[in-house]
Amino acid sequence: MRYIALFLFFAVFFIHTQTHAQDKPPERIKIFLNCTEANCFQNYIISELTFFDFVRDRFQADVQILIVQQTNAAAGQKFTLRFIGQKRFENMLDSASFNTKMSDTESDRREVLLSNIKLGLSKFVLMSDWRDKVEIDYPTRASEDLVLETDKWRNWIFTIGTDGNVEGESNRSSLNISTYLSIYKITPKAKFVFDVWYDYTRNRFKLDSLNISVPVKDYGTWAYYAHTLSEHWSAGVFGDITHDEFRNIDIQHRLAPAIEYNIYPFSENTKRQLRFSYQAGYRHFNYLETTVFDLDRETRPYQQFSIVAIYTQPWGTINGTMQGRSFLDVLAQNRLTARLNLSLRLFEGFNLTVEGTSSIINDQISLSKKVASEEEFLLRGSQLPTNFLYQIRFGFTFTFGSTNSSIVNPRFENIDD
Repeated sequence: MRYIALFLFFAVFFIHTQTHAQDKPPERIKIFLNCTEANCFQNYIISELTFFDFVRDRFQADVQILIVQQTNAAAGQKFTLRFIGQKRFENMLDSASFNTKMSDTESDRREVLLSNIKLGLSKFVLMSDWRDKVEIDYPTRASEDLVLETDKWRNWIFTIGTDGNVEGESNRSSLNISTYLSIYKITPKAKFVFDVWYDYTRNRFKLDSLNISVPVKDYGTWAYYAHTLSEHWSAGVFGDITHDEFRNIDIQHRLAPAIEYNIYPFSENTKRQLRFSYQAGYRHFNYLETTVFDLDRETRPYQQFSIVAIYTQPWGTINGTMQGRSFLDVLAQNRLTARLNLSLRLFEGFNLTVEGTSSIINDQISLSKKVASEEEFLLRGSQLPTNFLYQIRFGFTFTFGSTNSSIVNPRFENIDD
């Protein structure tokens, strides 16, 4: 009897565990949001999609959602979503794109982003054990014919704005006011951009009986036109007229045709770009003060060569520019500038970021022959001779611990900065 009881106990235990194993819900799909911009409404998406588990690292995810944002022709945002399957969804890929308008509110943008993410994830849900737990509903289409609204602006966009900054202490103050107007038209075949700006800066310093105030202003207009020749080639022209007191320039204007080649088709611009461009034209200068070369004005031929590389991939983003320019009549008067914005997820939990700009400078032809005062130099009222310029910011983060990223709790945020 004792052995029979023991047998019955284990039999009941086995049936009980098997029944609970069958009742256990399948493992939820783990999502990693990979945003190329600082804000892609992550908290909102996580709060609304509680059906899924969100993780903080792409290596833990079943599906990685790469979100790329670009400014579109209507001054709104073009969102490109790439759904990348991992682990149980290996080799499953999907993508979607949509546009928002400049007039759309933040609420509008995040709603349409959420809607597209839901649609993109439906493919993965249908391939999982959760397919019987969800249903998709499509709205009934109205019977009346659809009428396309005519664009009365014909793709022209106008933006006007101003901003300012004031700060100070008892012995110093700083004032900056900027205003601008932008006009542009962007179509698949052509692109026209026209900017006008005015910028005023005044730095003031007071110590005992010494009271120094240095105002500086610059203004001008800048424009370019680009025409699509093919999926890889573009042609265009650049021009500008500027006034810059800091650089001792009364009036400067230039005009230069340009050509550009993109190794990758422009239809892939949200994923990768490697562009080579060349422009050549003239620059005319009228100076405020006689320069160190004893000139009050001059017209110079110049050239500029640029390389732009942009890669947006699941492992991170690379945005780099190499630019070299020189005067054609004196090649030794040149400038080489490199810019890099790098964000890499090297391995689980480890992120590396690098941002930097550096220039080798041999073309300061506008330096004033008149020696500026120490006050003007210290308060940025006049440029100093230099052979180089650099600005570098770098860092890394290593995160470990729980991979759960599905919980959002905004209590006490943004109240103690």
